[in-house]
Amino acid sequence: TPELLPPIVGRELTDTKEWVSAKPKVVKSTPTQPTPPDLGRRYKVGNILGQGGNGVVYSGHDRVLQKDVAIKLVTVHVGRSQESHDAFVHEVQVAAKLVHDNIVTIYDVGEAEDFLFFTMEQIRGRSLSEMIHDRTNRLGHERFLPMITQLCDALNYAHDLQIVHRDIKPGNVMVDRKDQIKLLDFGIATALDEVSGQGLGVCG
Repeated sequence: TPELLPPIVGRELTDTKEWVSAKPKVVKSTPTQPTPPDLGRRYKVGNILGQGGNGVVYSGHDRVLQKDVAIKLVTVHVGRSQESHDAFVHEVQVAAKLVHDNIVTIYDVGEAEDFLFFTMEQIRGRSLSEMIHDRTNRLGHERFLPMITQLCDALNYAHDLQIVHRDIKPGNVMVDRKDQIKLLDFGIATALDEVSGQGLGVCG
């Protein structure tokens, strides 16, 4: 049984202080959602786009902004409730600082049906991991090198803001139909000034 935060029904979160300090509680639910969650009248939730260790990503439509979005729902598991909650808070706070053509844009954050969630731009394309493992359509240097250049630009921008991603891998790089890359998931990133004075370490 996952341990989740208490739902905030009927309102959206505009101040992170309202939910950062909330204490998790145990509710009866499952770690994954067999059916799309109800996020109220603002969001129409579609199919699952992907699933990782800390949540599920759905396709969706924002009726207020009138645009398609990706919706990431994050669960908080028993035994790691506060750690997982803090990681989610940190992920959104870090990602919200980043405005770059090659970094996915975060639109909104909230809570519904015992899940924390945030919405981001939906990328029409494939992950770099899928492209690398596609044996029928090999990724040549003429396409790959410009993608790496874009990735370096995104990382250089983040580093200028004292932010390190710490989970760079092909699965966290999306490539759209025009070969523009989008770097995803700063979920375990860290701002360098937050760990100053703690000594040198290696993680991620």
